Amino acid sequence: MSNTKGGCVCGSVRYEIEGEAAITAICHCKHCQKQAGTAFSIVMGVPRDDL
Repeated sequence: MSNTKGGCVCGSVRYEIEGEAAITAICHCKHCQKQAGTAFSIVMGVPRDDL
């Protein structure tokens, strides 16, 4: 079991995940490119009880 912490750059949003991600993917859609400011975005799906 892993423990991952993170959040947004400004620090207003913080999160901690206990356990493994259910899915990890790389998305290349235009929406993800715009929000990430790059060619792709990494997306993780986590069970609600682990967040």
